[in-house]
Amino acid sequence: PRPPSPPAKKMRQGTITELRKVTSLKKVMLLKRELTGKGDKADTSQIIETLRKLDVIHITEEALTKTKIGKAVNDCRKAHREHSEIFALCKALIKKWKDRLQWERGRAREQKASLIFVTGNQSRDRILDVL
Repeated sequence: PRPPSPPAKKMRQGTITELRKVTSLKKVMLLKRELTGKGDKADTSQIIETLRKLDVIHITEEALTKTKIGKAVNDCRKAHREHSEIFALCKALIKKWKDRLQWERGRAREQKASLIFVTGNQSRDRILDVL
């Protein structure tokens, strides 16, 4: 007789959202390396290309905080004050991310407030039904 085989490990299937988060984090980290990797010797055309790639992808709040890409872009802006296109792209990216975060946080507050309102109304209705 053969010895019993060890129990199989449970594999958790990742959701599409989780996979997108991982992909997004990896993309952001790669772009951050492109942006900060060469320091002052970086080719301006390469920096502009990297900033345009960052402008195209959707970066979540989680990706912003985990990767610290905002700090890297701001440092790039400061380092390239003399180059108007890089300076403008960096400034626009930072503004875009700040605006998006404000909008998302405001939207979350509105959803929470509407949930409380709906829950409050339902409780009131139940109380009236009991009376």
